[in-house]
Amino acid sequence: MKIGTLITSSALGLSLLVQPVAAQSIEDIGKIILTCALTQGCGGGNPGPGPAPTPTRADETVRADQNALNYFGFHAGPSDGRMGRQTRSAIADFQMFMQYPVTGRLNDWERGKLIDSYYRAQSGAAHEYAGIIQTEGPRGLLRALNQPRTPPAPNPPVEPVPILVDNTKTLPDIPIQKAELSMAQHCGSVDLLTQANGGLVNANAITDASQALDEQFCAARDYAMSRARQLSGDANGAISAQTREQCAQFVATMQPLLDALETTTPEDRIAAAEAFALNFNAPAQQLRGIGEICLGVGYQTDDAKVVLAAAMLLIGAGERPYAEVLGHHLRRGFGTTTNAVNASRWYDIGLDSLDHGATPAFLPSQSRQRAGIIRAAIEAPSTIPGATNMSLFLPDVGNGN
Repeated sequence: MKIGTLITSSALGLSLLVQPVAAQSIEDIGKIILTCALTQGCGGGNPGPGPAPTPTRADETVRADQNALNYFGFHAGPSDGRMGRQTRSAIADFQMFMQYPVTGRLNDWERGKLIDSYYRAQSGAAHEYAGIIQTEGPRGLLRALNQPRTPPAPNPPVEPVPILVDNTKTLPDIPIQKAELSMAQHCGSVDLLTQANGGLVNANAITDASQALDEQFCAARDYAMSRARQLSGDANGAISAQTREQCAQFVATMQPLLDALETTTPEDRIAAAEAFALNFNAPAQQLRGIGEICLGVGYQTDDAKVVLAAAMLLIGAGERPYAEVLGHHLRRGFGTTTNAVNASRWYDIGLDSLDHGATPAFLPSQSRQRAGIIRAAIEAPSTIPGATNMSLFLPDVGNGN
């Protein structure tokens, strides 16, 4: 079966009454996802030779850390996927250089910054900062990649030239569409304010609840992008254009669930998402893999609709902690209309699932701290801005470069 086959059913339209999809098609996709995630062997359909037998299994997360550390001039030794003294020393050097607490071990937030910088450099940012690399070396590039961009200086005002207007003429009635909010630009502004404040907002000292939630949104965004690269990226972590296209097309599949996101209750959306997920005839594990990849792709491409589609798929597959995503997007209006009440309820659903032992969606090692911050922030006043106010298709996202 061709990897890029789309799974369709003409009976869907805009309703949720669809015909079941052939399970074999989804099983094939699941196998592709698992193969890519475990072997990184999706480059041309022919996985490379497996690693030689070793006494202990290499950790791919550690290997990615080592690749990034070595790239930026923190000598971690061979990228063998094993945490040793040299790797810990390189991590400590990285933490000292970035003015993080020096522990010799990366937490999820630090790893996200390191890996994201590495992938950005590999994707062409190194050429943009060629002058810095020449004068300051790779560590200077790391510093530059982690500095928020400042907007260009405004042009000097120009004295207006008087224009004679014929009052008998009328202007054309041209509708002006509101520009889409950029999640990437938003997180750049959030990071700038975080640095100005001297660090992240703490749950015990929240003076700006909106900033606290913004910081957690951006941390989740960074983690989601890193996770997608781990699952579907090639050896350098780059996600293929085919995968990005498949995730973008997936929005149409999930559109019936997204249309009423801001006007219906989260409980109704969850029930609809769970019923919708059954129509794929696919194991929850395969749906989760697709959802995680497309979630990160949506953030990487700054496409909020892709993010929302992926989040609804994950929630439909039983992953309630991803309700946090819906809370953030409804709070800020990313890909949907702001709705203060629904945003708070989505946050509560995600927090409640964690309280009952669900696996965290983002930054697992910091889940308790993050939950405390989110809970404290949504209970504070004036948190939510804007309070006044088909075919059945699963993306084939396993085929990396």
